[in-house]
Amino acid sequence: MAAKFNLLIAAKTSGSAAIKRMGNSMQGLQGKLKNVGLSLGVVNRGFAALGLAVSGGAFAAMVKNAVNLGDSFGKLSTQTGIASNTLMAYVNAGKLAGVEQETIDKGLRRLAQSMREADQGVATYKDAFDALGLSVRNADGTLKSSEQVLGEISDEFKDMENGATKAALAMEILGRSGASLIPFLNMGAEGIKQFNFE
Repeated sequence: MAAKFNLLIAAKTSGSAAIKRMGNSMQGLQGKLKNVGLSLGVVNRGFAALGLAVSGGAFAAMVKNAVNLGDSFGKLSTQTGIASNTLMAYVNAGKLAGVEQETIDKGLRRLAQSMREADQGVATYKDAFDALGLSVRNADGTLKSSEQVLGEISDEFKDMENGATKAALAMEILGRSGASLIPFLNMGAEGIKQFNFE
C-alpha cells in the first residue's frame, strides 16, 4: 500500500513539473512569436515605403522561392559548367520567349550529352552539328563549353527559316524539349546575353 501511495505522489509531482515546464515553454514560444511578429512588422513598414505589403506567409514564400531558385541554378551550373548568372539570363530570356525554366534546364542537360556523343563520333549527333556548320571543339582542339555551343546554335537558328528541319535539329541536339526552345534560340547569342544583368 505504501509503495502504491509513493508511486502516486511521484506521478503527481512529476506531472506538475511537466505542466510547469510546458507552461514556461509556451510562454517562451509566445515571446518568440511576438518577436517574429515585430520583425515582420518592421519588414512590412520597409516594404510599405515602397508601396508594398508582405504578410508573414508571403514573405516566407518569397524567401523560399529565392532559396529554391538559387539551389536549382547551383545544381544546374555544376552539371553543365555554365555560370549561375548566365543561367539566370537564359531564364529571363526564356520568359520573354514564352519558354519555361524547366524546358531550358532539360535542354541544357541534353546539350552537354549531345556534345559529348558528337565528339565521340556518334553519327546522329555529329550529323546534327555538321548540318548547322558547327563543331564541338575549338580550332586549338579543346572542347567548347556548353555556353559557347548554345550561343553558336542560337546564332544559326536566328537566321534559319522556321520549319521541320529546324525543329528536327533542335530535338536532335537538345532532346524532346528542343522544339519548345526554338523561340528562345531564335533570339541569338547577343539577344540572350542582354538578359544577363550582373
